[in-house]
Amino acid sequence: SFPIIIGADVCYEPSHPELLSATITRRLAPGGTAYIMSAVRFPELHARLLTNLAAAGNAVAVKDVSSEEGPLAVSFIEEGSTQHSS
Repeated sequence: SFPIIIGADVCYEPSHPELLSATITRRLAPGGTAYIMSAVRFPELHARLLTNLAAAGNAVAVKDVSSEEGPLAVSFIEEGSTQHSS
């Protein structure tokens, strides 16, 4: 397991929310944090990812960032908490 997981633009296919949330939940060390930077091209995939992570017992916080190419979201996932905010 890893204390920090960093990912960028990793959720863009219909199967990715489930695969990514399962991998983060399985590989994130107790007390660890995952940082996922995503261009929000597919809002429904991003929402499913956050929902799956929270359902697995992870705390999820999202910071929205604007760019010239459109909205970005930086997701902060902390292992072992049941809080969810977005």
